Amino acid sequence: MAVDEALLLKTVQNSAPPVLRFYAWKPLTVSVGYHQKVADRLDLAECRRRGIDIVRRPTGGREVLHLGELTYAFCISRACLRQIEAGFRSSIQLLGRVFQRGLELLGVSPQRIGLGRAGKGARRNDKSPFQPCFVSMSQYEVSVDGKKLIGSAQKGTPGGFLQHGSILLSPKGLEVVELLNNAGENWIAFREAFRRKTTNLGEVLNREIEAEDVISVLKEAFSGPLGFEVVDSELEPQELSMGVQLQRGKYESSSWYYPAVENSRGHN
Repeated sequence: MAVDEALLLKTVQNSAPPVLRFYAWKPLTVSVGYHQKVADRLDLAECRRRGIDIVRRPTGGREVLHLGELTYAFCISRACLRQIEAGFRSSIQLLGRVFQRGLELLGVSPQRIGLGRAGKGARRNDKSPFQPCFVSMSQYEVSVDGKKLIGSAQKGTPGGFLQHGSILLSPKGLEVVELLNNAGENWIAFREAFRRKTTNLGEVLNREIEAEDVISVLKEAFSGPLGFEVVDSELEPQELSMGVQLQRGKYESSSWYYPAVENSRGHN
């Protein structure tokens, strides 16, 4: 999370080309949205018992268990958005279409792929405050056969835009429902809702899918509509250094995990 924010800051400061980053998690981690109340959402004792870390994202959305999935971060400056004549909302739509194209390159029929409905803010199709991220659909999130496949969350700043997302490779992320606090006996119903409303690439393609296969097609998909050449690169020393500073000064602090927003009205 700290590195993603560092990339956003650098992109904004230098009006640099956009950055698309893919990564996996070690140790096993649950990320929660910026507006979520950690202690209300998660059974902290159960997370500790299972050795699962918790991190708060700078972006919104609900909790995601980073298991059997591929995480991505995309950041772009407002200057670059103007170059492609896109605003905050249209950039979210554009990314959704990029992911649609990536799925087509993987062999998924275009007729099976959909985007969440557009509208003011995110539209949720559930009423329970304890439903995890993948049980509800937001605008321009990607589905296959009506089931959610890619979850996403955004953060806009005066100078740029950051989007986080999780691409389900397998059904392992279902285990997140067992970590929800105050779910009681409802966790079985939540797990069934998760199964019913989500899918994963292994299920869609009827074969085991590797993260590298997904990364390869998404790099090709991103190079088209955004109009930027995709170049593989490692994190630069400046980016790593900025990320370490943010980690120590912000993301490891109790004020970040339990911010003042926890005492105010948040959004799921």
